[in-house]
Amino acid sequence: SGGRVARRSIAATSTGRMWVAIGDDTANKIEMWYSDDSGATWTENTSAEFTWTGGTTAHFALFIDADDHAHIVYDTSTPSLEYRRNKSISTTSAWSSASTVDSTTALAYEMPDLVAHREGTGWMAHVLYKRNTTGTDVMLWAPITITSADVITVGTKVTVDSDVGSATGTGGIDFHHTATDEKAIQSSTPHLYMVWCDGLNDVKFAKYTYSGGSWTAGTTRTIYTASGTPYAYMVFDGTRVVIALGDPTNIRLFERDAADTTTTTKAGGGSTLTGYNMTYDADQNVWYIGVSSTDLKGLQWIRATNTWGTIQTLDTDNPSLGVALRRYAGNTIPIAYGTTTSNKVRYDTSVNNVAPSAPTWVNTDNVGADVGAALTLDWNFVDDNPGDAQTAYTLRRQIGAGSYAY
Repeated sequence: SGGRVARRSIAATSTGRMWVAIGDDTANKIEMWYSDDSGATWTENTSAEFTWTGGTTAHFALFIDADDHAHIVYDTSTPSLEYRRNKSISTTSAWSSASTVDSTTALAYEMPDLVAHREGTGWMAHVLYKRNTTGTDVMLWAPITITSADVITVGTKVTVDSDVGSATGTGGIDFHHTATDEKAIQSSTPHLYMVWCDGLNDVKFAKYTYSGGSWTAGTTRTIYTASGTPYAYMVFDGTRVVIALGDPTNIRLFERDAADTTTTTKAGGGSTLTGYNMTYDADQNVWYIGVSSTDLKGLQWIRATNTWGTIQTLDTDNPSLGVALRRYAGNTIPIAYGTTTSNKVRYDTSVNNVAPSAPTWVNTDNVGADVGAALTLDWNFVDDNPGDAQTAYTLRRQIGAGSYAY
């Protein structure tokens, strides 16, 4: 009892072992639970417990990097923002001691997001978070260096936005990774992409360009201005930054290209949901998790047709939050979520299945052919579900104005 998840609290290692960070408000600790059987059973690594005085208004985020080192950032009731690393996370490994990311006089530190990648002979972690004060609330980025000797150093914090007001805060942070592996740097350039909300009902974006071990801030872009207080979520899918936002509950989808030149409106008016999280698949479709009334809902955006799918009901136990992996493989989406009624953390999956689209010809279409000669027919199978393959087909033939033959 007392357990809950945060916006980024499920991650997986290179072996497929899934980890969920759970904040236990009753016992005042953060726990790490793992599954080796696709979520059928879960076991706690008790060595990875640590005291946490965050309470119900605090936040935390988990990330597992390409070398299977886990990173976590969390708010405390002090208030302060702290970071820990779990080297080569295993069923018995423990977290490092806490490193203070921020302890400047503040009312709270809200909705941190976290990514990490290799850098030189060591690693870099990046934290994007909102600092609430009695004056102006600000959005900050904190770079964290980890050496090959496991020395952790929190770098100089950078002000991303100097006045975000009472906005819902962090939309997320990601780095320039490959399309097939959200932990692998693409082209040796771990550019950073950041999304957040400000006090003017704007959803903002900025790219921090990497060169020679440092990052340079680009121009801050306004992606969308909402009619009410918006909230936003983001992922980089290997090609572009995908941004899902609520205005305030009407779901909209935008993209910003990796070169930071163009914003594209992909879909609007998807549904009325209060958003929790988003993820994407191998075909770069988007899966959006939200709540309607007391139900946890899932909603797919299909890239091939630029349309929203049918809303799925995932749970009816008054969910407090639902989170998914940053990227999922195949058709099955792993989801961890907290429940308000039973005050428990649950795990479930959503099978994302849609019918195939019409195939496209490889052959040149609508040309004559010699009926006495062999004719090789070739076409592209089109299906929005990663991993689906064609198992049958029907061939229809017509010669001149004659009847069809099957």
